[in-house]
Amino acid sequence: MKMNSAFLKYLVALLLFGSNGFVASHILLASNEIVFFRTLIGSAFLLLLFVITKGRPQIPANRKHFLYLLLSGAAMGACWLVLFEAYVRVGVGISTLIYYCGPVIVMALSPFIFHEKLSAVKIIGMVIVLAGMLLINGSAASESGLTKGLFYAILSAVFYAVLVISSKKSPQHHGA
Repeated sequence: MKMNSAFLKYLVALLLFGSNGFVASHILLASNEIVFFRTLIGSAFLLLLFVITKGRPQIPANRKHFLYLLLSGAAMGACWLVLFEAYVRVGVGISTLIYYCGPVIVMALSPFIFHEKLSAVKIIGMVIVLAGMLLINGSAASESGLTKGLFYAILSAVFYAVLVISSKKSPQHHGA
């Protein structure tokens, strides 16, 4: 059976992003240093790709869209900082589960920010996700209270939501 190339790319992406917390938890650097080098390496790679493809810088003509893109980038950096610190303090499992509640925050805010309607299915889904997070992480929170690590993990979900919302507010660059 021949594997579809799109499916293979999807699997590789899952492995790369899924191993993020595991790899970061074994790097003997502070969280801010990991984020700095990750950003530096990523920027150098993108700059190299930009030069190879002879790309031209494009700054959005609409200043508001440009500010949303800047906010999106800042939110990504802040998200990584607090997420990697959460990995150190409470572990990859708990931090990742809380971090992935960011989309629930986006969905909850979408009626106010994007004027989208929440269907019953979306509301039920959000309740199930939040209940699952509380069931899985509730014991950690009740045993030690709201620790700095849990606070950082929650903050990473908030920054994730800011990243998604600010990206979505700049419609010129969707899917770019």
